[in-house]
Amino acid sequence: MFDPFDYTSRVGTRQLAVFAQDKIRISDEWVVDAGLRYDRMRYDKTVGPDFSDSQLSPRVGVAWSRDPRTVVRASWGRFIQFIPTSVLDRVYTNPAWEMIYASDAILDPERATSWEVSLERQVRPDTVLRITPFYREYSDLLDRVPLDPDDPGSPLTFVSRAKATARGLEFSIARRMGAGLRGWLSYTWSRVRVPSAFDPSAWTYPDWDQRHTLDATVVRGFGLTEASARIQWGSGLPWTAAADTVENTRRVKDNFVVTLGLSRPLTSDPSSGRVGIHVYNVFDSRTPTTLEPDGSVSTQVLPRAITVSFSRSW
Repeated sequence: MFDPFDYTSRVGTRQLAVFAQDKIRISDEWVVDAGLRYDRMRYDKTVGPDFSDSQLSPRVGVAWSRDPRTVVRASWGRFIQFIPTSVLDRVYTNPAWEMIYASDAILDPERATSWEVSLERQVRPDTVLRITPFYREYSDLLDRVPLDPDDPGSPLTFVSRAKATARGLEFSIARRMGAGLRGWLSYTWSRVRVPSAFDPSAWTYPDWDQRHTLDATVVRGFGLTEASARIQWGSGLPWTAAADTVENTRRVKDNFVVTLGLSRPLTSDPSSGRVGIHVYNVFDSRTPTTLEPDGSVSTQVLPRAITVSFSRSW
C-alpha cells in the first residue's frame, strides 16, 4: 500500500550511550534510585545530508517498604527511540518516487515520558505478586501522511509529528514450586491512542497497540542443566481496510508462540560460562500480525527458528 516500488536505503550509524545510576537509602523504609542517561545517534546518509540526534534522559524511582514482604514503588523517566535507517535516504526504482524520497526530511527521534506505580507483595514464602498501573506520553512518533494534504491519494511521506498516550495495567506472579521448578506469569492490559492521519478530528490506534498480552515461563533444573518453556499470547494488532475512513479500527486475530530452551554450564564451574539452545515458535505457527487493505497477509509471526547462545559474567 505504501511502497509499491523497490527501493534501497544505505545509511550508516554510530551510536553512543552513557548511563549513571545511584541508589540512596534514606531510612529503613525509604530508598531512592536516580539515574541519568545520554544517547546520541549519528546518521551517515548516502544521498541526503548527514545529521545526528541526542537526548539527556533523567529517571527517578522511589521505593517504600513497611515490612519485609511488601514494597511500593513509583518511578518517572524519559526515554528515546531513534528513527530506523530503513525510512531514511530511500532511493526508489521509479524515478518519480526517487525525487520524493531520495533526500527525506530530517526526522526527529521518538520520545516518551513514563509514570509507573507498583505494589509488590510476598503472599507466601515461595510466591510474589506484583501489580503495576502505568501511563506514558509519546511525542514525535513516526507517521505517514499524503505528500499533498489536499489529495489523500497522493504518495505518502514520512513525518515526525504524531503524538500518543498509553495507559495500562500489568499483573505478574512469580513462584518457586520445589524440586528445581520455578515459573512466572505476566498479563498486561494496555490502550494506546493517537490522532488519525486520515481525519485529524478522530482518534485511532497505532500499529503496535495490543489490548491483551500474556507471557508465561516455566523453568526446571536438572542438576546443572536447565530446561525452559515460554508461552506468549497476544490478542491481535490493528489494521486498516481499503474502505475505512479512519485507520486501524480493525484487529487481526490473536497470535500464540511457544519457545523451548535448554542450557547448562560448560564445566562443573558455573563461572566458566553457560551455553544454551532455544527453539522459537516450536509449532511453526504463521499467524498474521498485520493485513493489507484488501485483507491479504502483510506480516506474520516469525517462523520456527533455532538459536545457540553462550554467556559469561565476570
